[in-house]
Amino acid sequence: MRKAFSIIGVFILLSGCSFLPIDQEQAENGEQNDKDVYVERPEYKDYPIPESIGDPAPLVEKTNDKAVEYNGEKIIQACNLLSLEDIQEAGVLLHPHTGNGIKRIYFDGKGKGELAKKFNNFHVEGNKCEYALAPDKDEEDALESLMPSGIINLMVFQPSYADTNSLREDIEGVYTGNSKYESLGDMDGVAVYRHKSSDSPRYVLHKGEVWVEFGVSDESEKGEKTAESLLQSVVKRLNEQVEKPTGPSRFEYESPAFTKEVANVCEISDREDYRIVFNEDDSPMKVEEFGTAVGVINYSMSSGDSTKYNYVEQGCRFQSNDYYGDGKALTIHTITYESEKAAQHDMNFNKSESQDVQELNSIGDEAYFSGNKIQTNNVLTFRKGSVVVDVNFTESAQNSSASDVIESLTPIAQKMVERIKD
Repeated sequence: MRKAFSIIGVFILLSGCSFLPIDQEQAENGEQNDKDVYVERPEYKDYPIPESIGDPAPLVEKTNDKAVEYNGEKIIQACNLLSLEDIQEAGVLLHPHTGNGIKRIYFDGKGKGELAKKFNNFHVEGNKCEYALAPDKDEEDALESLMPSGIINLMVFQPSYADTNSLREDIEGVYTGNSKYESLGDMDGVAVYRHKSSDSPRYVLHKGEVWVEFGVSDESEKGEKTAESLLQSVVKRLNEQVEKPTGPSRFEYESPAFTKEVANVCEISDREDYRIVFNEDDSPMKVEEFGTAVGVINYSMSSGDSTKYNYVEQGCRFQSNDYYGDGKALTIHTITYESEKAAQHDMNFNKSESQDVQELNSIGDEAYFSGNKIQTNNVLTFRKGSVVVDVNFTESAQNSSASDVIESLTPIAQKMVERIKD
């Protein structure tokens, strides 16, 4: 069921966002068949899905049997402790959103760098997985603002990259004399602890040399029930992964509303791109974001075209070994449209909304640089066919001129153009 909220379509970037109104009335008066744009999913049958969402659940997860190693240890990837299938079987709905549905920080086995220091507490972002939860049906404010009701959080800590002794001391309350965690005993061979004072459900699981933090950032009764319904699945997967670790899964889109091949953002970029900018190896972990939905948008207000177009968003970030210290990162954001015409509209609209724009030649079908694109500084944007890509880099004290940034990002963008199959 779709509800025609008076909302705007939202593009969420890893480092910024842009907003484009959807003129639904004009689109509905056109000759386009909505059956080509929208897909109904049984699990969302009675859910009031905004008309800016074409397919609320197009993602499929492909497992990867080849484990990744770091410093001689096989890594247990955080997202491998809770699959899309586990979530669906528990009756939990993910937030149907084009930009911020799933986020993971993971070891891909290709990074040559060494982490600057080991993680020594449960509050740093390391080997991590996040799933955004759908708001309740009656939460119209949340639905209109496209905000999730909460986040499922998973973090994994192993001796090769974490100070597991410090984690153990934190659980036991060695320095404070009073542990913040309550032992819930053994669950299928896994020690389970619950944070005593957290407003939302937070657990720590321990098996062998592996520590896992699992929780749901939702203080309501719904958050509690969600965590309880998924805890057993996390325990089961942890036992499986300790026995035989597997590699990072691949998330793909399979939807009648989107038949084009999606330009996987972390595959059209690579670590050599990071080296070109910073002249150093990046972290063995990278950040990846997936939209959990196929979006619907039209550009009637900027171009007069009331056609509804489907699209998919992704984001990728390569970062330094001491990212939380020096802030160095190369960020890439892609929007793959079903139609090349929609991608052209995207370029025209966002260029008109950006500041300090310079047209660029020799990059894809068209390109421009913006000193400020929707609250994000120094972004190079290019289009190849139906794919629009934003590239920018950040560091704590960036004093580069526009010409210097363009000089650094141009060869990276040109390589990405070659990798995109459109």
